[in-house]
This record gives sequence, structure tokens and C-alpha cells, in this order.
Amino acid sequence: MKLFWIFGSLLLPLALAPIAQAETPRSDDMQLALTDPLQNLCIVTNIQQGQLAVRNSPGGQSRAGLDNDNLVEVYQQQGNWSCVRVLSGPNQRVVGIEGWVNSNYLNCENIGCYRACDQVIQLRNRVNARTRPGMCSR
Repeated sequence: MKLFWIFGSLLLPLALAPIAQAETPRSDDMQLALTDPLQNLCIVTNIQQGQLAVRNSPGGQSRAGLDNDNLVEVYQQQGNWSCVRVLSGPNQRVVGIEGWVNSNYLNCENIGCYRACDQVIQLRNRVNARTRPGMCSR
């Protein structure tokens, strides 16, 4: 049985897709959330005194300090050093800073959603504008 649609004086056939093949459209953000696991996120841990230095290069000059529970995204690794961008944490002044940190103070396993999951989702929808290239080559 064919169905037709009357448009003015023209009869046009309607193409009906089977229901089993119909898909619910998803936004790009939803696709990203479903296909991009949080595998490159780490939490700063085990700092007994002071802060974890964020450096210009592996072993280079310190430019900022991180505390336990800072959430970072790791872009690159070189030996015991990780190039990171700070996503959230107790000290909001360091959010957005990029640089190199000692990987021994990062917990990157099974962080799940942790306490910063809502902030990570918000960050995925935010535009990151920079005045110069970041510290990490990507």
C-alpha cells in the first residue's frame, strides 16, 4: 500500500522509514559525553606539605601550585612528568593553568565522576579561548 501526499495538484509519494530504523537525534555534546570517556582526568593526591608545582617544562621553573583534590586533564606524558590543564579544585585561581607536574602525585585510576563531575560536564560546553598557545603541544 502506497501513501501519497497532495501538494497543490501533484500527488507525491511519502517515504516511510521502518520504525525499527528510526533513531533519536543526539546533540554533539551528548555524542561527546557518550563516546569520550573521562580517562585522561586525574586528581592531585598525596601532597603532605606545600603544593604540587606546575612548571613551564619538565623540571623547569615553577609558575603555580596545586593542592590535593585539584582535578586536572592530562594531555601528554614524558617520563615522570605530565602536561596538564587544571579543571577545578580548592583554589580557583589556578583553574585553566597549563603546565608540567610530577606524575607521582596524580591519581588517574578509577576516579569515576568524583566530586567534580558536574564541573567537567560544564567545562565540555565552555569555549576555551587563549591569547597564546598552551604549555602542552597538542
